[in-house]
Amino acid sequence: AHKVFSDTFKFGNRVVTVEFGRCVLPEEGFNEHVLFTTDEKVREKINKVTIELEDEVLKHLPVKLINEQRKESNDTGVFVDIDLTIYRSLSQVDFLVYLTRKGLIPKKDFSYIIYLFTLEKFHLINHNKLMREAMHLLAGWDVEAIHRLMSRFFRELALPKLEYGLFAILEDHLAKHHHVVFVTEVMHPVAEEFVSFFKADKAIDTSLTRRGRTYTGDITLLCRGKEKAHSVRDFMLEHKIDATKSYAYADSYTDISFLSLVGHPFAINPDWKLKRYAKKHHFGILKNHS
Repeated sequence: AHKVFSDTFKFGNRVVTVEFGRCVLPEEGFNEHVLFTTDEKVREKINKVTIELEDEVLKHLPVKLINEQRKESNDTGVFVDIDLTIYRSLSQVDFLVYLTRKGLIPKKDFSYIIYLFTLEKFHLINHNKLMREAMHLLAGWDVEAIHRLMSRFFRELALPKLEYGLFAILEDHLAKHHHVVFVTEVMHPVAEEFVSFFKADKAIDTSLTRRGRTYTGDITLLCRGKEKAHSVRDFMLEHKIDATKSYAYADSYTDISFLSLVGHPFAINPDWKLKRYAKKHHFGILKNHS
């Protein structure tokens, strides 16, 4: 790195691996002896290539490796899915398991939801119906009680299931003062725990209907598919976010609508349909190794 970057950039004891999608070929007549030439025209070409390479590599470096003058402005958004992206499982199902084990939800009701999950897997019921049935288990629950239980669940069971491979990426975005927003189908109390833990800006999530201090069991807004894209677009307009500079991370083909809004979309451990789409449309593809 010390041979590529100018002296103003300070690096710690780190290894930086850069992968090019194709061979970087020198211009005709360019060889190792040219590096030591005093010919001004040749030196200009060398400097131009050096600057281009520096700028390209810097786009992929953690911000902690570069000095303050290269940090990005805060007109960049970072939109992150939760389940199977930053969380290795289905957080809402895990929360319902937690409540069932605590004896707070009857086992027969939980078994019914698992039965519906099985039907949905084989495309025998609509996903929206599954979500509405699952959320109905919370009908009559006190809002504050759910939030307290959610905090305990997150500390006791959810933390070990986080995709730690994404931590450095989110840390870098936060260090650059990017607007980090979770965009997820999970219900608001679940999403808020992720916002708090990662110190993100907010969550765009599934909202539940309240009556006074209790949940009715109804869904006010199901944040899925195109609804995610509409909400992300609204957020970018409200906060003057530059879509071309922004990033999005998700695992599912159903998230293509919001992934496609930004200049830097990434498929995280993608399902086969998203992986195929990502390759065709040149999305980044990241496989977690937590």
